[in-house]
Amino acid sequence: MQELVGHVYDQLGRGAMNRRENKGEVIDDESTAFQPSWIAAFEARNTWSSTKPVQWILTTCDPNGGSTRADTSLISAYYEEGHMIICGLDFHATQRNQKSLLLQSHVKALRENQRFRKSRIIFLPENNMQAECQSLVKVANDLHNVVTWMGEDGKHGAITIAGTKGRYTDIASSFLVHSNVVFDTEMISANPWVPASERITKAKLTLFSQLREWRFVASKSKNPGRVVPGTYSGKTNELGEMISGKKDDATVAFIMNAYFSTLVAMNIEAMFS
Repeated sequence: MQELVGHVYDQLGRGAMNRRENKGEVIDDESTAFQPSWIAAFEARNTWSSTKPVQWILTTCDPNGGSTRADTSLISAYYEEGHMIICGLDFHATQRNQKSLLLQSHVKALRENQRFRKSRIIFLPENNMQAECQSLVKVANDLHNVVTWMGEDGKHGAITIAGTKGRYTDIASSFLVHSNVVFDTEMISANPWVPASERITKAKLTLFSQLREWRFVASKSKNPGRVVPGTYSGKTNELGEMISGKKDDATVAFIMNAYFSTLVAMNIEAMFS
């Protein structure tokens, strides 16, 4: 039985976890970006119970391409007293036009909270797939008091590549290590394909699970003399091997939110002028 359990963990890319938790071995997976203690503290932290209206909310999105191998991920957060306060979480393997419905449902649920009713919402999608990004931009721009982030290159959203993932991860780490990430007491989850009673619990578990799997992956070059920069991913095991079925879309939306929060705060008035 123990061998079977070990095989299942290995298939899921969680071999180190099995050896640590089921066999008692001391395993330090140095490739993971976020230390387990940071995430455990995040899980156990009390919610943020501010009662005042929120001025602006940053909603980051990692859209999928219509395959069940990836999710469309939405994370909404506002920032007070140096804290990242997550007020909305939605993740789903959307197909066809489901991405639009997920975004609309997410924003509608935010607006149903009195504190978020008049908040300025900045929508910031990943733009690695331009067609998917632009379809969501069109939906977002038709929503009341919502604008889409535009980069210096004049394109909506942001492209995530090896270099940017590293920068985003560094800023997200600083929030986690200083215990500055927290859920809002009235956080919403509006996934229309998940029963309402299960949405928030499932969304939180998805986020925590993916944060634990986000790791630095060293790139391998066929040319011994060539240095190839590594990247960050949540789709590999501790050896850097890609594991079928693993997802990291929630983490991508999370690190984007942390990184762009300062840039949005600096440009909020210009975006809504």
